[in-house]
Amino acid sequence: MDNDLLAAYKNAEYVVFADGLADNQFVMLVDKYSDALQRLMHQKDCKQAAFISAYNPRSHLLPESQNRIAHTQLKNQIQQLGFKFINGEGQDPKGHWPAEKSLLVLNIDKHQAINIAKQWGQNALIWIGNDAIPRILLLDSQNNNLLPPS
Repeated sequence: MDNDLLAAYKNAEYVVFADGLADNQFVMLVDKYSDALQRLMHQKDCKQAAFISAYNPRSHLLPESQNRIAHTQLKNQIQQLGFKFINGEGQDPKGHWPAEKSLLVLNIDKHQAINIAKQWGQNALIWIGNDAIPRILLLDSQNNNLLPPS
């Protein structure tokens, strides 16, 4: 993965739309503790989560209509697997890349989250453990391994 793309993932704002909760919307930042996320996880009895998108596979910009269809299919897949989720959106704070609808999937196993993200052609996902610190997991589609962040 080139450095510009990695920087884009690291600098993105990962917005969670937590309707009906104390924080109706909050932003997660990579490698930064989020008190709002910690409260949400506690409230939902969540020990781990993944922020996953089906938008723009392999960072190739697709028409919005195709992205919406993929997002709906991802939502259906997550529901069929029995996971609860909260809607979200990955945003480029500089506005150079369009926002990408995403899901904060609660209590999903890390390996299952990785497999789902790979099915949707993603280069990365955001993983959250019980410490409420979002971290990037870079995915290597060539040999099914995780890549260490540079």
